[in-house]
Amino acid sequence: LAIRAPLVAEVYDSPMATYMHGSTFGGHPVATAVAVANMTAMDDEGLFYHVMSTEADFGNQLRDLAGRHRCLGEVRGAGFFYAVDLCADRDEGVVLSSSQEAGLQGGVLGGFIRQACTTVRPDDRGYTGLSISPPLIADSEVISDLVDRVDQILTRVDDWLARNN
Repeated sequence: LAIRAPLVAEVYDSPMATYMHGSTFGGHPVATAVAVANMTAMDDEGLFYHVMSTEADFGNQLRDLAGRHRCLGEVRGAGFFYAVDLCADRDEGVVLSSSQEAGLQGGVLGGFIRQACTTVRPDDRGYTGLSISPPLIADSEVISDLVDRVDQILTRVDDWLARNN
């Protein structure tokens, strides 16, 4: 029994007919204790130092892709969390058309990611791009492989945009 019957009846009879409450992870003492323990373990294992000492190379490799891909609008991020924004033509300052955005967000970009056999996330929350966050233990070999796969994705995007302008 999670909730007493009178409370359930009160909720059902309310104008919203729902129990509006906070989630169990937002500031919950148990979740907070787990987060602190996790950060302590990550610190003890040197993960923060590893990311800080590797992030510049990761970011530079992603930014270097702009020279090869007109569809790469902007690369931004820090640590091991980066976003790659897509556009129709960076050199000409052309943004994606609504049909290009719809196509990329509607599954085309996800298909390119699957073809590259990687787990970057296509982002469709207000812009069309990729969210890239490798594991915190990723070494230079893993980072280079990930950037190569992003390169493959961007090549496919460039080709798709040329056919769908």
